[in-house]
Amino acid sequence: MRKKKEYKNEAGWLRIYSGAVTVLLCFVVVLYGGTSFHESDFTDGYTQFETPGQLSSKNSSQNNGNKIDKKFSQLYKKLRKKQKDTFIVENGGESIRIRISNEKLFKENETTLKKGAISILDSILVELKTNKNIIGKIVISGHTMQKDPDLPNEAVTDRMLSAERAAKISAYIQQKEIVEPSSILSVGCGQFFPITTIKTELEKNDRLEITIEKVISK
Repeated sequence: MRKKKEYKNEAGWLRIYSGAVTVLLCFVVVLYGGTSFHESDFTDGYTQFETPGQLSSKNSSQNNGNKIDKKFSQLYKKLRKKQKDTFIVENGGESIRIRISNEKLFKENETTLKKGAISILDSILVELKTNKNIIGKIVISGHTMQKDPDLPNEAVTDRMLSAERAAKISAYIQQKEIVEPSSILSVGCGQFFPITTIKTELEKNDRLEITIEKVISK
């Protein structure tokens, strides 16, 4: 008889417990029944973010690109102020090209640098070093001139001279640690990319060009 009484008491407590849970659930439904939740209620606070706490990559990339453009433009202006009669600076938008006469850098038909060549190069490279974070690549191209329009330069000598001159300047720039060595390219173009065909100005073709490419913003 005692066991049956215990079972009765146990069943009574279960009924009371389940009833209390039911009442509590009803109370919650009544309290929040008039409120509707939408996805926008949770996302409106993050409309300027891709994910909570993370800036939109599109906006971030655009802002970074604008800063790089501004600094690159300033670099061009600084180089222009220095050009005088030693070199010419041209703005290509995404790149800056510096043109230097071989006569100012090298001994005639040689790859040996003249005494004043280093000071010319350093006046350029000091600006590149200061702005190295906006520079992606540096391309150095060596060029020669064809003195006689009817007689092309000797192929091997022409190519080797322009290539070795470009390589020499590339190595010097590499030592300045402006960009990674893999971002420096030297090219020997020989006589094949003249900037003028006017007979009285052919010496302008005998040049070395340094092209600075703007870094690509991510």
